Amino acid sequence: MREQITVLPGTVSGRIQIPASAGLSHLAILCAALAEGDSTVRHITWSSDIEATIYALERMGAIVWRDEDTLTIRGIGGASLKGKVERIFCGESAATARLLIPVAGVLGLRAIFTGMGRLPRTSLKVYYDLMEEHGFAYERESEEELPLLVKGQWKNAHFRVSGSSEPQFLAGLLMALPMLEGESTLEFLPPLRQRSYIESTVDLLRRFGIRIEKVSDLCYQIPGGQKYRAGRYVVEADYSQAAFLLAAGAVAGEEEGLILDGLDPDSVQKERAVLDVLKDLDVQTEWIADGGLKVYPSPLPRNKILDLGNTPDLVPAVAVIGAFGEGTLRITNVSELRQEEFDLLKTLTTEFRKMGVLISQKEDGLAIQGEPDGLFEGGEAESAGDHRMVLALTVLALRTFRGIDILGVDCMQKTWPSFWGDLYEIGGAVETE
Repeated sequence: MREQITVLPGTVSGRIQIPASAGLSHLAILCAALAEGDSTVRHITWSSDIEATIYALERMGAIVWRDEDTLTIRGIGGASLKGKVERIFCGESAATARLLIPVAGVLGLRAIFTGMGRLPRTSLKVYYDLMEEHGFAYERESEEELPLLVKGQWKNAHFRVSGSSEPQFLAGLLMALPMLEGESTLEFLPPLRQRSYIESTVDLLRRFGIRIEKVSDLCYQIPGGQKYRAGRYVVEADYSQAAFLLAAGAVAGEEEGLILDGLDPDSVQKERAVLDVLKDLDVQTEWIADGGLKVYPSPLPRNKILDLGNTPDLVPAVAVIGAFGEGTLRITNVSELRQEEFDLLKTLTTEFRKMGVLISQKEDGLAIQGEPDGLFEGGEAESAGDHRMVLALTVLALRTFRGIDILGVDCMQKTWPSFWGDLYEIGGAVETE
C-alpha cells in the first residue's frame, strides 16, 4: 500500500539543512569504488538510490563501511573482472544503472542489470545505440529496458552521444572510458544542455586521479590505461532539492526569512541557476555571514517567459512560484520532461489543476496564470511516484485552505528520507494516515 501524507497550510521559517547532492554522491562513491586503496566520501544523505549504488558496487567487489554520514570504501583498483558474472540489482535508481552499465562493459564484467518499479521501463536507448554501433555484445530478456546482460568487453573508439541526453549517461561514459587500454574520444552532438554537469564530472574525476582533455566545447579526448587514485571527498548540498525550499520561503515564508544550510555559493551544479531564475522572478535572497542562504517572502512575478531548457528539474519549483504571481508565467523549452514512461508536464498540470491552479500545458512547457492574493482549495493529489511532484505539492499546500493529501510519498525515500521531519522543524505541519 502506498504511503499518503497530508500537508497542512501554514508558513515556514528558521533553518533547514539541504541534503547532499545525489548526483555528486553517486559519482564520488563510484570513483572511490574504482580506486585502489581506501577512500572516504563524507556528507552522504542516505537514500534508497544511494543504497542501490553501494549494493551494486559491493557486488562488483568493493568493500564499504558506513559511519554516520561518511563512507569508507576499499576499491577494486586494477582487479580483473573479465568473465566474472554478477547480477546487479539497481532498485528504482536510474542513476545506478546508467553509471554502471558502461563500467561493467569496460571492465569485462558479465553483468545482468535488473530493477524494479518504473526503472525497467526507463529508457537506456543511449547505451543500446552505442553497443549496436560499436558491436559490443549484450542481451535483453524482454521488450523492457531491463533486465539487460552486458557481456562483451568494450573497446576504445570514437563515441558520439546526444548532448541533451540524461546526464548520468554522459557521466557513465566519462567515468568508464579512461579505464580502456587505448585512447578514446567522446563527442557530444548539439545541443549540449549538460555542459555544467560534464564540467563537474570532469572536475570530480580529476580529484581521483583521472585526466580528461577538453578538445572543444563538444569533444573530449580521454587517454586510456588510467587508474583511479584513492582520495577524500565531501559532497556538497543539492541545489535541485534546495529549489523547492527556496520556493517555500518565497511564497509562504515568515517575514524574517528561511535559511538554507549546506549550499556552496561557488557550486558548478547546473541547478545553481535557480538563483538567477529567482532574481529574474524578483524573489529576494542573500548569502549571510555564517554561509547560509536566506530567502524572503517576496512580491512575485508579473508576466514572465523563462527558458529552463538547461535546468528542467527546476520546472516544478518554479511552477509553484508562478501560481502566486501576477499575470502569466510561461516556462519554455522543457519538452524533454515528456518521457514515454512518465510525462512530468502532464502530471504537474493535472494535479495542480485539481488544487485550483490555473495551469495549462504547451508543446514545450507550461503556462501558469497566477493568483497573487489567493489561497487554493487543496484536496487530494497524486505524486505518480516522483519526488519532484511530492516537493512541489508540499510547497503548494502551504497556501491552501485545507491542505493537500499527497498520495505516493514513499518515493521520498529515494532522495530525501528525512524530509518530513525537516519540514516540521521549519514550521510545516503534516498528518499521516
